[in-house]
Amino acid sequence: AKILRLEPGGGYTLDPSYFRFDEGGDSALGAKFLTLFGAPRLWGESVEQQRFYDIAASVQAALEDAMLGLAKRAKTLTGSFNLCLAGGVALNCVANERLRLEAGFQELFIPPDPGDGGAAAGCALDLYYSMGGKRPQGYRMTPFLGKSFEIADDLAMLGRLGMKSEPLNLERLVERLRRGEVIGWFRGRFENGPRALGHRSLLADPNHPGALAKLRRIKKREPFRPLALSIAEEGAKSVVEMNGHLPLGWRWMQNAVKLRQGALSALACGAHKDGTTRAQMVSAGDEPLFHKLLLLYGQASGVPALINTSMNAKGFPMASTPTEALLLLADAGLDALALEDWLVTK
Repeated sequence: AKILRLEPGGGYTLDPSYFRFDEGGDSALGAKFLTLFGAPRLWGESVEQQRFYDIAASVQAALEDAMLGLAKRAKTLTGSFNLCLAGGVALNCVANERLRLEAGFQELFIPPDPGDGGAAAGCALDLYYSMGGKRPQGYRMTPFLGKSFEIADDLAMLGRLGMKSEPLNLERLVERLRRGEVIGWFRGRFENGPRALGHRSLLADPNHPGALAKLRRIKKREPFRPLALSIAEEGAKSVVEMNGHLPLGWRWMQNAVKLRQGALSALACGAHKDGTTRAQMVSAGDEPLFHKLLLLYGQASGVPALINTSMNAKGFPMASTPTEALLLLADAGLDALALEDWLVTK
């Protein structure tokens, strides 16, 4: 059976008889598809079965080949040295890195929010510029475009919640992380897009199995789902395999990056099975305090990297307000919350 057929020149065709795109309902999979691949997974059934592994790997491989063909076709048609990628599929970090390495472009740009939200913002900006709007001078691309909050009222009610606070001390925070604690990290404007990049994050030691287990309990996250790493830019070359300058997408967890063999043991809890990680490279210009924390952690551990995942429990959106972050601390099993310039504990 040939469901997806890749064509010379970068095109592809999809056999619609395997699907029911025009029928609506909860699934687009047709009877022919289910006969070929088997029944869908039942609610509560474990996904850790070889059949599901094989289907997922095959879909990923076909997707990568189709995207690579389209990118090479775009290169041939335009002669451009730069490729911009958007749409929900642009969050596929494995495919993105393959495009970066194999499509023949010098630069690959993927915005921090390449899905529907980013597309809407892009349409608005395009109209603004077409009507004579001025581009800002010296603007540094940032994903931190959400709302920021005053926390005085939240700090005032900590006693009623059975919590206490103290001024944030990064050295002592590193000690907590080294002991295997899971720390919430809440600062400034929240991220635009689905990635936690150091403003609404849960942080943990990347080489502490106890911290990983605790983080998975908090997130109710299946063991097969990997966690990402935030790495201080200064340590990038010692941690990941790279040549030349730092790709822009690596700043926003857009690529699956190959870890150096010598760094794998120190970053085991943040590494994928194939030795890659969905990396965020952090500079002082991106987020000064988070960058400083990573450097201090590197001084203590030898590797300036921490596990970084979004500040939310399963089934809930990323925490936006200080109150939501405090509720997560109270109910989800965090050990502490770095709330702006304060450390909050239970």
